[in-house]
Amino acid sequence: FENKWLKEPDLEETVIDGWGVNDNIEIVGRVAHCANKLQGWGKRKRVKFKQEIEECVREMEALRDNQGEA
Repeated sequence: FENKWLKEPDLEETVIDGWGVNDNIEIVGRVAHCANKLQGWGKRKRVKFKQEIEECVREMEALRDNQGEA
């Protein structure tokens, strides 16, 4: 778990889903299930973040190429 995740709007939904509030499982199972959900969620976030960075880099390069124009 990373503290910066607390700023993500969909974290709470992921934790609630991972915790399995309505499931009849023991605490160890809940923690493991929640950890798996958070791990998948984190991977998706990293991929999305990487794509956003790549898009920004492309945009910056395009702006540098047009530096002499209006």
